[in-house]
Amino acid sequence: MKIPRDTTLVVRPASRVDFKDAALQVIAAKKSPHTRAAYTGDLEGWLAFCEIEKIDPKLPTLTNATRYRDALVGSEDTRRRRLASLSTIYHTLRKLSDEHQRPIVGSNPFHPEILAWPRAGKVLKTRRISDDQALSIVHASSGHSRDHALLCLLRDTGWRRAALASLPRANYNGHYIFNRQKGDKEQEVELPNDSVMAIENWLRERRTSDYLFPADDGDGHMHPNTVNKIVDRWAEKVAPEAHPHSFRALFLRDAHEAKIPSYEIQGAAGHASADMTARYDGKTRGTGVARQVALFRQQRRGGER
Repeated sequence: MKIPRDTTLVVRPASRVDFKDAALQVIAAKKSPHTRAAYTGDLEGWLAFCEIEKIDPKLPTLTNATRYRDALVGSEDTRRRRLASLSTIYHTLRKLSDEHQRPIVGSNPFHPEILAWPRAGKVLKTRRISDDQALSIVHASSGHSRDHALLCLLRDTGWRRAALASLPRANYNGHYIFNRQKGDKEQEVELPNDSVMAIENWLRERRTSDYLFPADDGDGHMHPNTVNKIVDRWAEKVAPEAHPHSFRALFLRDAHEAKIPSYEIQGAAGHASADMTARYDGKTRGTGVARQVALFRQQRRGGER
């Protein structure tokens, strides 16, 4: 005898968690104020699209995400960044539970393995400068204490522009400077005397702020793009091709030439991969491989006779 199945539809209770509030909490956990601002703008754009298209942001489909992607304007890199922001938000919310112990969102249709993102733009090679050019740029700025201190640190630490622009004042103690680099890597550097003197001169003129390099207005720190402008200003006559990353590439190249152990250079650079650090050694790779393989084959054939 067949037992009849209960075909009653079970309706799952709705969650009281507000998607926007939950997403803003995810954004608030980001350490960089610029990242928080960018993510907030990307979220607002997505929510406006959801309102127009009558999409529940807790339950977006791949079709919804695809239509949103196709509606985005801007460069390929800009559109990729906006999709990456939403992918991060949805990825995090999938790990968080609502009051019914269910994920706040059902899926992440923005993940690059699910949704095809625009192709990444081409990455330009770092514009290399010599140490003589770097020194000339630093010396040219000696009459401007803020710019001089920043350029000294660029040359002497090899840090990324964002790391220096957002450096807390409390992380400098007169001899050492400490910062949290990309990927949350903690880094402490014993500064050369030239950088120490430049910072001390700057501190005598600098307004009170929580940051070593405060923004020109407001309570925040210098914007990373200001670092580009500082380099452009003082490099114009010496090395107009110079870029903040040129100082980083120079520092790492000189560290390799100084025969400093690779693991030490990797730590100073804040690189997750030793392979990335090795790319800065300035060596041209692959040039002699054809001749070496030919010689190996010749020797191997001779050994087989």
